[in-house]
Amino acid sequence: ITNNPKSRNQNLVVQELDDEIMIYDLNNDKVYSLNETSAAIWGLCDGTRTIGEISRQMSKKLNMPIGEDYVWLALRDLQKENLLDDGFE
Repeated sequence: ITNNPKSRNQNLVVQELDDEIMIYDLNNDKVYSLNETSAAIWGLCDGTRTIGEISRQMSKKLNMPIGEDYVWLALRDLQKENLLDDGFE
């Protein structure tokens, strides 16, 4: 299991709205809507940040504690939708 997830950025069209992100996946012709929290987690996945670092940055951004378990849950959902680069399990 990698501890440094990376958002997939190839073959995606990303449209940022007020408090969410719409992502169109050109590979499978599907559209995904990420709420503010999921979008922020997805945006923090640059392949260099650990789960702990993502958790701390999310806690700071939202001014409330965001545990690593919550980050893992969001990452599992993002992986299920193929929005993370290969290698995240």
